[in-house]
Amino acid sequence: MKIYTMVRTYHEDRTTSRFIWDSVEELAALEPPWLDNLVNESCVPEGWYTIASDDHGRWQFVKLEHVHDRTGIEIHPMTTAAESDGCIALCYGLTAGGHTKQSELACWTLKTALEDSGGKALLHITSATGPLTPNQMREGKES
Repeated sequence: MKIYTMVRTYHEDRTTSRFIWDSVEELAALEPPWLDNLVNESCVPEGWYTIASDDHGRWQFVKLEHVHDRTGIEIHPMTTAAESDGCIALCYGLTAGGHTKQSELACWTLKTALEDSGGKALLHITSATGPLTPNQMREGKES
């Protein structure tokens, strides 16, 4: 099964990530800040997840399966972290103000790659600096 990796950096108002697969393809990801896994408000907890091409969800791009205490988590296009409802935006870059670039195209790129490799893969979400304490996550600190 193919493995994708999100390497995160926590900020006070958002969470940004490098989204990597095959050690070559790299996109950006945008989520809300870490808020103790609060439904519809927080970024997804770090860990391992199955992701799958989704033809039935709200956005119908990619869904995350088995997120602790959460349901309906999707990777879909959006412009800012405030629009996410706790989901993940994939994009081809972020502006200095935290807006996505070419988010819909990036989501189609991932969905197509998933479908070309059987429809499912693993996603490892981790921090750029290793595991953070809850206080560090709330404060947006990396060390």
